[in-house]
Amino acid sequence: MNKAFVRDAEPTVDRCPRCGSIGQPVGSITLDAFVRPEDRAQLGETACFCPSETCFGFGREEIEADVREGVATRTRALIERAKSSEARCSKMAPNGQSCVPAVQRYFMKFRQR
Repeated sequence: MNKAFVRDAEPTVDRCPRCGSIGQPVGSITLDAFVRPEDRAQLGETACFCPSETCFGFGREEIEADVREGVATRTRALIERAKSSEARCSKMAPNGQSCVPAVQRYFMKFRQR
C-alpha cells in the first residue's frame, strides 16, 4: 500500500483528569519517592505528572512578594538553591524535574500583571 494514503496513528498524550493539561513523563526514581508501594505496583516504570499551576504550588508567596517589592531576592535564592548540590529534584519534586523554569516563568508572568 502506498504510504501517502495511509494515515498514521495519532500520538497518545496523557492528560490530567482534573484540568486536561498534558502530563510530563516521570521516571521510576520519582515515582518510588512519591507513590506508596501498594499503589506503585499498579504503575509501570514511568507515569505522567500534571504540570499545571492549578494542581501544585512552588513558593508563589515568596515570588509574589519579590515582585511587589521590586526585588528578586527570594526568587534568586530559591533558584540558586535549586541549582546547588543540595537539590534532589528527582526525588523531591513531584515531576522529578528542577523547579527553576517554573519559578522563572511564574516570576515573569506575575511581574507583567
